[in-house]
Amino acid sequence: MTTNPLTELITHSDAIPQLQPQRHLIFCQGDEWNSVYIVKDGWVLIYELLQDGRRQVLKIAGPGSVLGYMPPGSRYMTCTGECLTSVVLSVIPRRHFAQIVHDRPDLAIWLAGVLATDLEAAYRRLTIVGRCTAREKVAYLLAELACLSRSTIHGQSNDGSILLLPVKRLQIGDALGLSTEHICRVFRGFKDEGLIRAHNNRISVLNLQKLAEIAGMDIETVDLHMPTPDASVVHALRA
Repeated sequence: MTTNPLTELITHSDAIPQLQPQRHLIFCQGDEWNSVYIVKDGWVLIYELLQDGRRQVLKIAGPGSVLGYMPPGSRYMTCTGECLTSVVLSVIPRRHFAQIVHDRPDLAIWLAGVLATDLEAAYRRLTIVGRCTAREKVAYLLAELACLSRSTIHGQSNDGSILLLPVKRLQIGDALGLSTEHICRVFRGFKDEGLIRAHNNRISVLNLQKLAEIAGMDIETVDLHMPTPDASVVHALRA
């Protein structure tokens, strides 16, 4: 039986397991590029810092994500990866990763697909941030986070609501280019409409379909880009 490419990378002899605590910086903007990281468990905030200290959140990465892969010829990381939760990683040194991909064209093709999916998602988020209203932006990000959360074993609650990742309002604002005050106003409106619920600094989505309609997004299309590993990958991620 053919092994899933992600499983092969996670279990490769060159992969070094790591457990990192919440708020740990896995890699930093400007660091020398030394490794490729595969998220086995937990969630990672990917962001870029501007010269004046402002931050642009680029991505929230979950289990199965491949992080830190840079274009050929790159020497330094162009963004930072920070643990939103405690995170379990498989770390493959850069030189070993290059050799693995060279020796296994099927893994190279799989990696190209992963990177193409990330690029498509980045294009979609750029459109949202650049052309949508604040209400549409927040609805889109909440819906995207809900899709991410429900793709894991921890995301779906017994009452059918979806518990979101532990993302703060400031981080949401940094992802969307909105102030914290603006985020709070939109949140209040969504609460009044029965779309979300807040408890102990965590947000639950009560009506994913309505949020998607506000954002003008197709849930099925977004779900195609969410991690849905097969049994072998699930076993490797939990090992």
